Amino acid sequence: MKALQRISVLAILGLTLASLLSGCKGAAVSPTSAPASTTAPSATTAPASTTKTTSPSAPVTTTSAPVAAPTGPYGDLRVGLATFGSEARDPIRGTAGERANFFAQMLDSLITLDGANLVPGVAEKWELAPDGLSWILSVRKGIKFSNGDGLTADDVAFSLSRYASPNAFTVDLRNAIDRVQKVDDYTVRVYTKGPQPYFLSLISLYTPIMGLVQPKQYTEQGGQENYNERPIGSGPFKFVKRVPGDSVTYEAVTSHWRQVPAFKNLTLVFAAEETTRVAMLKTGVLDIIDIGLDAGRDLEKSPGYKALGGIYAQNFMLVYGAYHPDAAAMPLSNIKVRQALSLAIDRDDIRKNLFYGKAAPALPAFTVVETAIDVDVPYWQDLAAKTYARYDPQEAQRLLKDAGYSQGITIKLWSFSMDAAPYMPKIAEVVASYWGKIGVKVELVPTDWGSFQPLRQTPTARGTVALMRVTGRPTAGNTLSTYLDPKGNYVMLGRAFPDIEQLVPSAVREPDAGKRKPILAQIIKTVADAQVAIPIGGVPAMVGAGPKVDVDFPIYTLMSPPMYVDRVKHSKN
Repeated sequence: MKALQRISVLAILGLTLASLLSGCKGAAVSPTSAPASTTAPSATTAPASTTKTTSPSAPVTTTSAPVAAPTGPYGDLRVGLATFGSEARDPIRGTAGERANFFAQMLDSLITLDGANLVPGVAEKWELAPDGLSWILSVRKGIKFSNGDGLTADDVAFSLSRYASPNAFTVDLRNAIDRVQKVDDYTVRVYTKGPQPYFLSLISLYTPIMGLVQPKQYTEQGGQENYNERPIGSGPFKFVKRVPGDSVTYEAVTSHWRQVPAFKNLTLVFAAEETTRVAMLKTGVLDIIDIGLDAGRDLEKSPGYKALGGIYAQNFMLVYGAYHPDAAAMPLSNIKVRQALSLAIDRDDIRKNLFYGKAAPALPAFTVVETAIDVDVPYWQDLAAKTYARYDPQEAQRLLKDAGYSQGITIKLWSFSMDAAPYMPKIAEVVASYWGKIGVKVELVPTDWGSFQPLRQTPTARGTVALMRVTGRPTAGNTLSTYLDPKGNYVMLGRAFPDIEQLVPSAVREPDAGKRKPILAQIIKTVADAQVAIPIGGVPAMVGAGPKVDVDFPIYTLMSPPMYVDRVKHSKN
């Protein structure tokens, strides 16, 4: 994949150089230039000047004619991403990050976001039934898929049923939905498994992003595999082509009901190395990139370039298989070893030096964020400050000795970037150096997020550690389901805590906020005490932007640039 990436980068740079040598404009055309797109008016059809000659010896007077301003999408927008994940081509098979990267610009969401607030999308309104056991969604009329078919309740019911199916990668809607019923052409009723007060968040642009609507008729007529190869949607961009491991290309929908993009063409480019992405940004090959704080500081020193910060994502060292019976003899199954690893990390040093003081303090896994509802955030912040501020390598060594590992241990640490978190390999390297100081030999394994995903619940991952960034979402119960559900994607506590297995669905389904709060508190404390997620700290998601674009991304969600490319404008400078 890296070889393919290098070839792609060289090819793009070669094309850019050829373009410059031939006198062509770059990808993004300024509003006063003639756009390359055939959908925008061409300035070459207007006279460039008006010339008047009074006599053979008289001076020539030239008056420039105004250039017509583009009236529709024009130019190319290129976004460089640190990871393509597993490149899932089916909306229900990918992670939330993959839905954000590859589908959120092509498929409209039932509910969208205005800052941190849930606002109507495809569902123009919703209502909770009096018994609290179903939600009634009213589908907005007039929305069309890119092939001209109208979006109706059939498509909404089809999509929600797929997200709730056993084939879905993410368990949230499968745990929440009992069945989906079409009431009429523009009304859908969703029957839930008990009360589901967080249901609306699940079908919004908050993680897990499971409200993106897929066309029923088009999918069923051609089959899901056909859809995977030639997907359509009702979003502001329509799919053009995919080059596996390299790029995905889209084209703007010129009459979109919600937001007509400023750019005609959108290309997502896979560029794993941050230095490569920055170089491509500065040479004009890319316009927006995933970027870390370190590179962001350097980028801002260049006139015309911007580094924009978004919501903080907490980072944790996840200990896989700590409570799996097959890993009982491994060092990481010993709670004292995990406690030692936590005490050996100087989080204050990481915050001050690796992230220039801009990182947030470590918080308990996995739910405590500033926007969390039903959680006593100040209480947990105070407790975390007392717990995770402690850096004590001597005590860490003592714990290792008590656990029977006075000669040290060897552990495998997986290192990869994730969407909106290109900084993760740097954290992994720093933590590995801290652990080395207490006698822990770390086998650092650089890989790709897409390659690691299928390994998480296999024997290969048991007794190993991987850094994970956890995005902040207000619905704490749903986040806990993601990481603790025995049938979910992580199963961090295994089956060792039967009471937690019961408490997690109780927290998700409890309609009374006052009763949810103590349940969530008990779960948070259990996870913190188990040390299966060793907190590191919060790091803001960042994007770097070049001089040809103006970027206005909201800060309350995971800042995955493709989610909001319809908001990117041509620079006025």
